[in-house]
This record gives sequence, structure tokens and C-alpha cells, in this order.
Amino acid sequence: MSDEDDVLSQEEIDELLGAIESAEKYSKFEKGTSKVKILDFKRPDIIGKSTIWNLSNILEEYCLSLTKYFNTDLEISAKAHLASVDQLTREEFIRCIPTPTFSISSSWLGGVLLFNVNPATFLKGFLGREARKMKKGQKARFLWKSPNAFEKNIFRNFVANPCMEMLEQAFFKRSETALLPITKIKFEDIPTFLPYGENYCEMGAMATIELTFGGTGTNRKDKLYTMDIFFNEQILEKLCELNIIYHGEKNKVVELEKPQGNLLVEIGRCRLSNELKLEKNMILELNALTDATLKIFIDGYEKWSCEALCLDDSKAVRIDGVSDSMFEFSDAKDSDDFYNTRVIFGWANVSKKESDGFDKGSIIELDQKWYEDVFVYKNDMLIAKGEIVILGENFGVKIKGLC
Repeated sequence: MSDEDDVLSQEEIDELLGAIESAEKYSKFEKGTSKVKILDFKRPDIIGKSTIWNLSNILEEYCLSLTKYFNTDLEISAKAHLASVDQLTREEFIRCIPTPTFSISSSWLGGVLLFNVNPATFLKGFLGREARKMKKGQKARFLWKSPNAFEKNIFRNFVANPCMEMLEQAFFKRSETALLPITKIKFEDIPTFLPYGENYCEMGAMATIELTFGGTGTNRKDKLYTMDIFFNEQILEKLCELNIIYHGEKNKVVELEKPQGNLLVEIGRCRLSNELKLEKNMILELNALTDATLKIFIDGYEKWSCEALCLDDSKAVRIDGVSDSMFEFSDAKDSDDFYNTRVIFGWANVSKKESDGFDKGSIIELDQKWYEDVFVYKNDMLIAKGEIVILGENFGVKIKGLC
């Protein structure tokens, strides 16, 4: 190979410098003070920090009641401590439960309440059954087996039912009206938890309570003693309606109508007949796949594909391709068009100069906050607001309010 082969041509040098400049242009925004993350529609952050904080305060008091009950009524030296309150789906809650397990499903405030105690917590902590060494040199660990009828009755009568009653009382103290009791308490041999609502993907909040028995568990690795409570979305909404916990928006403020921007981000479309009457909690299936990109319209015409982002507290999108379509947003204005309904992720006002500068990798901040609902438009008219849900391989929108 000659020396000439190792020397870049001027054209190659210009191309390389252009690539470096382009990379700096698109990465500079993300490396600044603003925080950018991918918006995951499969696991939406629909439970606010204020809700988690209020729920945590009530459950801290609940743990004091548990400690008193274990020490006085059961005469077991045990201390309960709230370890965490996190949002997760029902499916994620079920996956984190060991099998076999000691679990209760129940109905409360129109929603689903799930209660689970780690087998080690009940068998070793409450009943005092010791762990056994499996082989020489192995650490002691408990041999799980399906609970028999005697163990189920003890768990239900002396652990689950009293814990449910104390949970009611903890929330009743914050309520201005009487609360309905927890009902339909059922022992779950197989933790599928589907008797009161068959939606694995629904979001909720899981509270994890750690128990320390007889002074043990000082080593973090020894804290196997846990109880978990799952509150689904319906329960949390009802608690907010009763002003027991708050979304952080106790005072309702009617904002001025904001004009739509000339840049719209569309998630997907569906058809709504004129005979169909929308209702709250109705779910509309869209024609967009969950692994597909969103679409950006500028001045009524589809121009780019993009992925959804969170930019600090705002919705944002990152352009990942140029659209081949010149479909106009208002083409479905006639009621006989098949896809007469669109779901809009958000919008922004951009100048022609700004839009001309957009390219693959550009990040566009929208006018909406990341936690705001998406918008359902039929024939160019706003008819509802909702949240994105996953229906198999397709996006869907769950109606939260009619306009």
C-alpha cells in the first residue's frame, strides 16, 4: 500500500468534519442541563409523586398499628417498617411474588386490593419454623411447599384479616366520610389475582413493608421478611376523590384555551361511528403498533416520524426519519372517512425557519407536560382526553374525560 492510499482526500475530510459537527449539534442538547429520557408507553408514570408521598405517610402510621398488633395480640416480637411505595403494573407485582405464596385478593372502593406475605415471613417469622441446610457448605434456606388448610386458616384469621382491618382504619382516620369495608377476601393458591378485573397491564402502587422479628435482621441480607400491598388505579382514584390522598391538584383551575400549534404529533388513528357514545374508561384500539414511530405534521402535512421523549417536565419528540407520505391532517374531515378519529400526543408552534432546521436526531419540545393526557380528535374536533394503554401489539387510548 502506498502513502497516497493512507491520505484522505479533501472530500473525505469535509465529510468527516461534517459528521462530527452534526453529532455535536444533536448531542449538545442532551448533554446540557436538561434531562432527556425515552417515554415508555408500556409503563407510563401515571401515579404522581404527591400521591406516592401521601400514601407513604398513611402507610407509615399503618406500620405502627401492625407493630402494636404483632407485639400485643400475637405476642410476637416484631417491628414493621415501610420500605418503599412504587408504581408498577399488576403483572410486575405478580412476577415478584414467590410461588407457592401466602396471598389474599379482595375488593375495595371499586378496585382491586392485593395482599401478599413472603412465605419466609409467615412460616419462619410468625410460626417460628426454622430453615434447613440443603447440603454441607450451603447457607440455610427454607424449603417452600404449598400451604395446607391449617396454615391457610392461621394466615387468614391472624394475619390477613387483621391487617386488612387495620388498613381500613388507617385510611378511615383521614376520611371525612365512612369508607366501605374491604370485601371478597379470598386466599390465592396461584397468584394470578384476576377475580376483580382482568387487566394485567393496569398500573397501581405497591407498598413493601419490612418486618424484623426478635431483633434479627440487623444485617440487610437477612431481611427476608416482607409484606406487599398492591393498590390498583381505581382505588387510588377513589382515595383522591375522597380527599384522603391528593394528586397535588386539590384546587381545580380552569385554564384559558390554548390555540393548537402548527406542529402536531400523532400517535395513531381509529374509526368512531356517529352512533357510538363515548364513555369514561372506554378503551379505543388504534391502528398504530407499539413498536411503530409517531408521526409529525407540519402545517397540516405529515413530514417526519419520531419517538416520544420526556424533556424535564415536558413532552418532547426526537425525529428519526422523514415521512414518504404527504397525507394532510384535515383529509379525514368528512364523516365517511374510515379513520375519522386521531389521537394527538401533543403540539407546538414553530416557525418555518425552525422547521427547516429540523433533521434526523433533532429534539422538539412540545407545549404539554409529560403527565398531561393525550387528545382525541374526531373530524378535527376535540372530543375526549385519555391515557395511552397497550392492547397486545397495538396502542390504545383509555378515555378519562369527555370534552
